[in-house]
Amino acid sequence: MNVFFLQPLVPHYRVPFFRRLARTRDFHLSVHASERVPGQSLGTAPECLGPDSPFEVHLHPCRAFAGGRMFWQDVSLPRGFGRGDVFVMPGAPRWPRNFALAAEARARGAAVVWFGQGYGVGASRPQVAARHVFARLCDHAVLYTESETRRWLAAGFPADRLTAMNNALDQAPIRAAAAAVTPEALAALRAAHGLEGRHILLMVGRLTDKAGAEVLVEALRDLPADYTAVFIGGGEDTPIVQTRVVELGLGDRVRMLGPVYDEAVLAPWFRAADVFVYPGGIGLSIHHAFGYGLPVVTHGEADEQMPEFAALVPGVNGEVFPRGDARALARTLAALCGDADRRAALARGAAETVSTGWNIDDMVARFAAAIRIAGRRRGA
Repeated sequence: MNVFFLQPLVPHYRVPFFRRLARTRDFHLSVHASERVPGQSLGTAPECLGPDSPFEVHLHPCRAFAGGRMFWQDVSLPRGFGRGDVFVMPGAPRWPRNFALAAEARARGAAVVWFGQGYGVGASRPQVAARHVFARLCDHAVLYTESETRRWLAAGFPADRLTAMNNALDQAPIRAAAAAVTPEALAALRAAHGLEGRHILLMVGRLTDKAGAEVLVEALRDLPADYTAVFIGGGEDTPIVQTRVVELGLGDRVRMLGPVYDEAVLAPWFRAADVFVYPGGIGLSIHHAFGYGLPVVTHGEADEQMPEFAALVPGVNGEVFPRGDARALARTLAALCGDADRRAALARGAAETVSTGWNIDDMVARFAAAIRIAGRRRGA
């Protein structure tokens, strides 16, 4: 079975997924993407760009139009692609070429799998309705989480044409990096950054409007002086966060380290932190923190969260607070950091979450099953 998997990019966190999917014995997987998307800082992972790519990758030019709101990839289906094969397409309407290719794939007799978020931060009802319509025209749909599939099923989507992949990270490098951190390394980290005897509130991710980092800065005002917020990541909102830190006179209680991608460098910060805080819509960062056994605190308004929020169970692996309420966040953090036994219980729950279902092997198995179901449906 030839599987033509179209993506805007192949970011570094997707490499383990495609590497494992390519090992599926009954597939011949080819991944089609662009090296860059105009206006976006994220690009295809460097290890995918050369002849030693861990799986078959074809790169295609990408251009923006309609004022940067729409995108077009110059990609075509290969000769011979047709009956018995499967075309996997991102479901975002901003990529109209995807839908033209899907129509061509169907005309050739191939199956089409619609792949995307069922909901997400800022998705309006018309946008969600459009996703339903486009997905129904395909042979199968793959959503990010089981929580999303339940809502689609309640809206009448056919159960035999829907799969939840439970979007996750490869935990192997996280486990290895965590195991390599020694008590001496943690002590050195605290000493180097003036953090001895302090509670560390860690946020790792791009500082964008979605992230809501300034809410954590404002929460510091209502926390004791021995609480420090550590931000790791770049992003367009970095100057806004820095300005707010200065305005509130919190410079000695905030560390902004910029973007860091080396897991060995990140690991001591995750191990040293008391809690992982993401005031905005949290995505795969939740699994990054869970991999280190670190409880997560984020806002609890599910309709304004990313799909991966479904992995959080308050009281089991983290806690939630009212969206945008800095004082409530401060109360939540104070209660959690002040109770070592409760924090330890949440840490165990976090580690168990990514070892019993939210992991890369389960994710690949689910997606491979969806591809086979679509292939059989079109073949029949």
